[in-house]
Amino acid sequence: MDVKEHWETIDKTKQPNELSWTQEVPAASLEFMHKFHIPKLAKIIDIGGGDSKLIDFLLAEGYSNVSVLDISQSAILRAQERLGKDAKKVNWIVCDMLDFKPKEITLYGMIEQLFIFKPIRPKSKSTSKLSKKRWMGLS
Repeated sequence: MDVKEHWETIDKTKQPNELSWTQEVPAASLEFMHKFHIPKLAKIIDIGGGDSKLIDFLLAEGYSNVSVLDISQSAILRAQERLGKDAKKVNWIVCDMLDFKPKEITLYGMIEQLFIFKPIRPKSKSTSKLSKKRWMGLS
């Protein structure tokens, strides 16, 4: 079973309350947003956000340039259903975060839930450095 298939299976067979990483209120991420006075028009991407409720809170607080990236189409569909009409306000990206190539620089990347269940080894040290630079907005 590959990584995408693994997450699709989890998101199709489990409810959010059955998953240990589910948060009704993503307090740490919201605290970060408030503490650092992230502007409402900032480009924000929730990496691995899937069915996370962070996007609900960001929209409710008036953030308008938000994206959610997740490997699982099932998780994104569930979030879209939950948000209803507000789902149209979000840029949804179905992609493995390791394969993601942003088309533009995102000022704030939130990694709401990042769990690595088995080691991920980059193809080379230069690939790893390039990925770090890309995520930091340096490439």
